[in-house]
Amino acid sequence: MPVALGAHHVAVEALAVLEILGPREWVRIPNTRPLLPGALAWRGRAIGVLDLAPALRLPALEAPNTRGRNAVLRVDDDVVVITIDRVLEVRRASVDAIKPVHATRWLVERGVPCRGELELELERDLDTDVIPVLDLEAWASMHRSVR
Repeated sequence: MPVALGAHHVAVEALAVLEILGPREWVRIPNTRPLLPGALAWRGRAIGVLDLAPALRLPALEAPNTRGRNAVLRVDDDVVVITIDRVLEVRRASVDAIKPVHATRWLVERGVPCRGELELELERDLDTDVIPVLDLEAWASMHRSVR
């Protein structure tokens, strides 16, 4: 499922998506990494807020409001929310379509683990774009190791 943050696009596995929410209030947690700045309430529990903006060199999320869309994702036994500007149409991609990270290596170098990258036509009648596919499991294990 491709999502947009500013002019950037990334993809998450659609089967990991539990719910798409509108804007929500969240709280900053002191001394956390920039990619996981806080938490928000979802179904009676607190879940981590994933903000890719620092890695994309965009303005970081500012409490108390998230961006316009929030994708609630199941990652292993955890649930997190990625706060984004837009959700694009879900696409089916074969395992073979996910290529090793090359064109989007810069995102990995900024601390965002990626499973690979996909070449997709994101908007009708536009050229294809190469977008990274986030590796949510690797991301979660990175953050578990600092708890």
